[in-house]
Amino acid sequence: MSGIGASTAAASAGVAAQKIERAILARFEDAEAFSGRKAILFEPQGRQEARIFARLRKARAIRDTGAGRHYFDRETYQNHLADRRRGGMLVAGAFIALAVIGVVVASAN
Repeated sequence: MSGIGASTAAASAGVAAQKIERAILARFEDAEAFSGRKAILFEPQGRQEARIFARLRKARAIRDTGAGRHYFDRETYQNHLADRRRGGMLVAGAFIALAVIGVVVASAN
């Protein structure tokens, strides 16, 4: 797969993952499951949903109350999103710095 094809596939996978994440969170929002008292039963459907659900649990955006019941911790999720954005900006900044160094080195020759 060419570089462009690989990056397009990665972008498509990222969009699909975001769509699944939004669908999972919508179920909790629709049920107003924002506390342990309002926790709902949730069983992921399929491997992708299970993987994304596990990632949300690892980030503690989805909290487990036992017996298969979970709730959505919105504040933790917002913090998780902010951390992801900061990470993305650091990577973008590193690429820009490398590009500038490349231009400087190339123009020096």
